[in-house]
Amino acid sequence: MSLKAITEFHSYVSINDIKPVLERGVPSNIELTLEDGKVQSSVFIFFNGNNSILKKMLQTHDELCVFKISPKVMALPNIIIADRAENQEGASFYTFAEGVPFLNFSVLTDRNGWTDRKGSLEENRLKSFQRCAQLIVPNTIPSQLITGIYVLSEKVKIAVKALFERPLPIPIIVNPRLFFDTTPVLPIPSTPVLLRSLPVYNSEGCDDSMDEDAQEQRLDDCEPVALSLQERNAADDEEYSRGVKTGRIQFVSVLKEGETKKPRLVRGTTEDE
Repeated sequence: MSLKAITEFHSYVSINDIKPVLERGVPSNIELTLEDGKVQSSVFIFFNGNNSILKKMLQTHDELCVFKISPKVMALPNIIIADRAENQEGASFYTFAEGVPFLNFSVLTDRNGWTDRKGSLEENRLKSFQRCAQLIVPNTIPSQLITGIYVLSEKVKIAVKALFERPLPIPIIVNPRLFFDTTPVLPIPSTPVLLRSLPVYNSEGCDDSMDEDAQEQRLDDCEPVALSLQERNAADDEEYSRGVKTGRIQFVSVLKEGETKKPRLVRGTTEDE
């Protein structure tokens, strides 16, 4: 495995700092003393932001985002590699060419291996350090190299969007796994969809004044209609849930897979045969 396995770098940014960073680039956050004694303002980014440092910040994950940095950052001049976080015990610093052989790419790219705890205490500790390896860039990282923004949840995504009057030119990506949240994320449709498992019928012209046979005939003539997310959420998730909606769509009934019977309207509620 080599540098080709590194497809992005990560930088932690407070939500409150997103706008200035996107305008001026990722600013310097450390000062390094070089071999010649000069002090250099630099910015560190992680080869993989899903590491023990971010894990220690769990209480603030809804206040953070992780900037996705293009691998083109490796082409910038005078960059340095740290084999672990610059403030961790035993950290070593190398020129870019010298530091690459000291990177543990399997630990940097493995989604779960660095926390499997299968090795000895010392081996696990070393993996945790190696996962925190950093690329250190002089001065700042140009905003043009920021290619995306990772956030913990849809709630945080909405908060980030609210900071800007216009849509951002880069994607805001909900990635709870990066923030150590393994709760499954259900996709949210952005447009109305036709739900095969949740038949919804246009009941226009069907009311209490009609007898049951007339209602059944009216429904037999109906076609399923598109159901928006809001309308779907209005119905129970339980099988055979019942509900009444105002307007063109009057009622919803969830049928078991393979069933074809349709609901009827009885005194303002739905009822199955």
